[in-house]
Amino acid sequence: MIALGIDSGTQSTKTIALDCETGEILASAAQAHGLIEELPPGHLEQEPKVWTDAVEATVQEVLKKLGRRRTG
Repeated sequence: MIALGIDSGTQSTKTIALDCETGEILASAAQAHGLIEELPPGHLEQEPKVWTDAVEATVQEVLKKLGRRRTG
């Protein structure tokens, strides 16, 4: 069985595909997150859509890297 692990933090989102029987990482992908620019000094904010887009993009990249292995 292959499981996906997703880590979405303030600086990036990372996704891995893990072979649950062997513990081997079969594929991985990462995407960095930026901050909203031109805010007043001391303000640090991010758009939540950036996070959801990054999850979708990294999962799709991992699935592409797995190719036929993802169905077996």
